[in-house]
Amino acid sequence: MRGCKNHMKSTSKHQKQKNRLIKCLLFTVLSLITAAALIIFYFYTYQDFTEQDYTLVYISTLVYSIPIFFIGVYVYISLKEYYKKIDNDYLQTQETAAKRQEQLLIHAREQMQQRMNAALSQLNELEHLLRSGQEKEACQLCSRLSSYYQKTRYRHYCRNDIVDVILHTKKEECDLLHIAFTCHILLPEQMNLPAPVLISLFVNLLNNGIEGCSSSGQESLFLKLSVNYKGDYLLLHMENAKNPATVFSHSSTKADTFSHGLGLLILEEIAGQRDGSCHWQDRQTAFVSDIMLRYR
Repeated sequence: MRGCKNHMKSTSKHQKQKNRLIKCLLFTVLSLITAAALIIFYFYTYQDFTEQDYTLVYISTLVYSIPIFFIGVYVYISLKEYYKKIDNDYLQTQETAAKRQEQLLIHAREQMQQRMNAALSQLNELEHLLRSGQEKEACQLCSRLSSYYQKTRYRHYCRNDIVDVILHTKKEECDLLHIAFTCHILLPEQMNLPAPVLISLFVNLLNNGIEGCSSSGQESLFLKLSVNYKGDYLLLHMENAKNPATVFSHSSTKADTFSHGLGLLILEEIAGQRDGSCHWQDRQTAFVSDIMLRYR
């Protein structure tokens, strides 16, 4: 899922940052050239020049152009270095996401293999008990197996299949990272929210919570999500562990503002497009996210 909507959004924001920097460079260079042209125009219009004065103007123009050239080169080099930094941050973010996804897949396969081995072992034991005539023990084993599979069977968090799959995926990720995950989901029966919007909304919100927990430095990690609705609006509330030494500055609670701050910007964009709003609250050891958006 992260390789789908979140990747496209990240690429879009990444490109927008580059476009802003290019516009800034062009504006700076054009401003300096305009200022030089105005000065030359002033002298040509309001002053009575001799040939020597014209020569001085040409020399002055040349002298004035030199710092403009070096300023332009300096800005270009600075922007080029900044581009490299943005590219490195972007690639590192994608690499981290890919590694985490790979770990989740390996963990899921190991769990599935363990459950299959346990099931085969218990079935072999049951067969052995039945062959040896130990019916009472076999019945007790069947009762234990039934109780075990009732607890471990797939449970739905909500009726929406998309949200349900996302929540289960993130629950497994939290288990892998030793994060206590709890959620209470109450969705309306019908929502006019396209699948890409739902995916981007819940994936980015939960990713921010998991990243906040991972960088919190706390022993007790938690992520609590509750979803409800009132009238035409969907209400999302999430609390997650946070590093108390890191102060939230609207765009991010992390030093790596590119990855975490990008997620917040995406959520704000989604809410804004649907007459909603986002509210972020720093409680030192916890970070609280409240999102409201129209769902119909």
